[in-house]
Amino acid sequence: MVALSEPEAPMPTRPTTPVINTPEHHLGAMSLVILTRAPNDANLRAAAHLVDSAATAAWALRPDDLSTLGRQHYRQLLDYAAAPQVLDLALYLGGDTKQIRTLMDHIAREIAELLIHYTPPRRRRPEPRLTLPKEKTVASPIPTWWVIYREPNPAEMHVEAVEPAPTDADAQDARCAEFVAAGQHAYVITAPDADTAGDIALRVWAEELVASPARLAAANAHNAANHRTN
Repeated sequence: MVALSEPEAPMPTRPTTPVINTPEHHLGAMSLVILTRAPNDANLRAAAHLVDSAATAAWALRPDDLSTLGRQHYRQLLDYAAAPQVLDLALYLGGDTKQIRTLMDHIAREIAELLIHYTPPRRRRPEPRLTLPKEKTVASPIPTWWVIYREPNPAEMHVEAVEPAPTDADAQDARCAEFVAAGQHAYVITAPDADTAGDIALRVWAEELVASPARLAAANAHNAANHRTN
């Protein structure tokens, strides 16, 4: 006889612990941050996501001296200069994306401090070249994206889609009508990729919130009511 048994239920997938890229000279300080803050995996993932978003937004607003620096190289420069300090602040902020401006300002100060000691890259003088006829010139513009989002309450913004901007006027009108009917909003963002566009939109929304006394008061009132204890 063959003994039959019920199939075992599949084990739930456990979220992976985020990998924190750390330059060798910061390993000791980074270990101290992790041991001191003692975050669980969820808090560490939230903090790492906040660092990524704030670094991308800070890169988009980088000073002219760093205009030739790509996003990846900017992040490498930030990690080299202040990886432990940036993660420590992100953990202190609880990985809360509504605090992105605080972390952006800190990142900008760290980069500015670095530039005091090191000469930033400069634009190379263009070399003489043959100019092709206009019809044969190949253009590679940075794409434009529509970042479509919803505001579930005055203090939150959820990005629901990032899509290439329609090039046809009729298609633009039709798409606008769709997300307006759905109670959504949109930012038009020029960025190298969809992830960057979404991060920039989040930063713009946060800046607009802080700059509007009426919106900020409504957000503060919502937060106060939401955290009120009976």
